[in-house]
Amino acid sequence: MNKSLSQRFAMPLIALLYTTTITIAYIYVVSPTYFHAGMATQQIPAFLYIIQFALAMFPAFWLPLELDRPSDFQVILLYVVVVVPSIIIGFHIITPTLYIDYSIFLLILVLCIIGLSRVSSLSYIHIRGIRINRVFLWIFIIVFTLITYIFVIRIFGMPGSVLELKNVYKLRTQVKRILAEVPVIIRYMIWTQGIVINPLLQMIGLIRQNYFLIAMGIVLQIILFSITSLKSFVISVPFVFLIWLLAFKVKKNRGLVFISIISVMVIISSVLCSFLKPPVSTAIFFFLQRWLCVPGHLSGAYFDFFSQNDYVFFGNSILKGIVPYAFGQMSPAEVIGSQYAAFGSRIIPNATAHIWADGFANLGYSGLFIVTFLGAIILWIVDSIYRDFDLRVRVLLFSMVALSFTGEGLQTCLVTGGIVQVMILGIVSSRLLPVPDAKNGPSRRRKPHGGKEKP
Repeated sequence: MNKSLSQRFAMPLIALLYTTTITIAYIYVVSPTYFHAGMATQQIPAFLYIIQFALAMFPAFWLPLELDRPSDFQVILLYVVVVVPSIIIGFHIITPTLYIDYSIFLLILVLCIIGLSRVSSLSYIHIRGIRINRVFLWIFIIVFTLITYIFVIRIFGMPGSVLELKNVYKLRTQVKRILAEVPVIIRYMIWTQGIVINPLLQMIGLIRQNYFLIAMGIVLQIILFSITSLKSFVISVPFVFLIWLLAFKVKKNRGLVFISIISVMVIISSVLCSFLKPPVSTAIFFFLQRWLCVPGHLSGAYFDFFSQNDYVFFGNSILKGIVPYAFGQMSPAEVIGSQYAAFGSRIIPNATAHIWADGFANLGYSGLFIVTFLGAIILWIVDSIYRDFDLRVRVLLFSMVALSFTGEGLQTCLVTGGIVQVMILGIVSSRLLPVPDAKNGPSRRRKPHGGKEKP
């Protein structure tokens, strides 16, 4: 068996390892701790375990071994954070009479991730970059950051303690209520700062080995999190470090290595959470429960609710006031939070979910295909914009916003999730991010599945 074929068959084996670790971690570690938040377990028929593992392993034959384009990384991330947890955890959340229907939902989900994996085989679209002086870009970043933090402190006050985790949900609810009342441009500035600018500073610092920029990006992000308590901001700090290590220190098979690393982290986290106490265990559970298990929990919750109730048809977002909306003043995420996570709590979680759960809530099964098609177009455009960047830099840059696909609806990902901003960044910043390490040579371009890349 040649080397490339053995590597291709290694991916399903790693997928099997990851699926097994998530199954054990959810049943024996996460569910007992977070049962109060709706993360229950129920006895499921033995044949469903066969379906689960078959569905989880099947798309692995199409997953990218290398991470040469932003779309490659997005596919791997969606598989790890959304697809596998949805397959394993969702069956524990839904009504047993919906097992067959949910299996169909998951089969479509698997076909969708396979479809997205084909984006990297497409020839690039010609998108001309704009050369802007590096000094001007830095002036813009500094001025934007100063204005944003002035607004943030003026609206929310000085930062509180980031260690008061028991108050984080209460603070987050207050912040989101205030954000809903401020001008839209300020909301977008805050999200751009936390999702794009601060991680970008940390990222440039890592690439250039500039410790001042690394520290500045982290400190600014911690300040923003301590004021707003928005989880996306704090997740980005370790996430950027992880993807930098993957992009710059791993020389090949980065897709395979990424899933392997996450599998090992799940095993270690499960063991540590079994005997460590807060606040250390809280931080570990944040990775295990919030990042990996919640998307699967919400897949089951969204399917269970919207397969038995009216679809939203974007009546709470882009078509608000145009189409009927059945849930009053509550958003779909609040409806799900109240039904599947609050359990009598006065604070209703805002249970925003990934692009496919949101697509199902809006349009049913057809929504899964529609958001996949639109998501593929977005990723194709991003790939094309970053075509002339060093392959390590292009993946690292897009990783800042790739998480938005795993936790928000597609329409929300564009601006609030930072995708549009990253597109603009790619068009204007080719001179901002040269890679100083010349040992790896110039940017390596991968031959797509269908033939040679066009220059």
